[in-house]
Parts: sequence; structure tokens; C-alpha cells
Amino acid sequence: MEYDVLLLTPVWDSSQMWGKFKDGAGSYLPINIMTIAAYVEKAGFSTKIFDATNLRLTKSFLSDYFQNNSFKVIGISSYTASICSAYRTATLAKKLLPNVKIMLGGIHGTLLPEQSLRECPALDSVCI
Repeated sequence: MEYDVLLLTPVWDSSQMWGKFKDGAGSYLPINIMTIAAYVEKAGFSTKIFDATNLRLTKSFLSDYFQNNSFKVIGISSYTASICSAYRTATLAKKLLPNVKIMLGGIHGTLLPEQSLRECPALDSVCI
């Protein structure tokens, strides 16, 4: 399917976030990307939200998803604790969809935009 915009959380192993408490780990709605999606859709762009973190999706699943769908822009949300996963997700997306524009959002990108662009060549921009 073709969408203008994909907004997603990175593929992130819950053990990285919760450690030995991963089996009791909770989840939260990605209000940040949900809010942006509402705005983008209101502006007339087709949007897909993909919560890879809470769905505990694998890199393999996301690879298949990228290969079977088309996007113009991919926005990846990030916290500092998940930034390496966000970079890996961006790199995977750029490898499989070289013409897509990839944007990093979230608190890490807001606080460290230049560093984020240096550390991840797959990123085209950072939303601050």
C-alpha cells in the first residue's frame, strides 16, 4: 500500500528498556506520533502509524513491511535510551527505500539535532 507518511517508533527489544523486569513491562500509547499523524492527515496527506516498540516487532518483520509498502516520508520517534534502535531503524528504511525522506523526532532529536544527523547518515532531517 502507498502512504505519504509513515510515523513509527523504532524496533526496540524491551529487555533494553526494562532489563530483568521485561516480562512485566508495560506499554504506552505513542501520543507524540498520534498527534503528528492527526495534523498531517488534516493537511491532506495519507498517514500510517506503526508502533514497532509496543508491538515488539522484529527487524525482519519491519524489513518485510518496508518492502511491501511505499512511503514518501518516514518519521521515527526517539528517546535517548532508544536512539541506537532509532538509528538502526532509519538505516534499514534507507537501505530498503533509498528515495524515502527519513526524519528523526522525539526528545533526543530535539535536544541533539546536529549530533543525530552526524551519527546517522540515513537521516535526512531532524524535527525539533
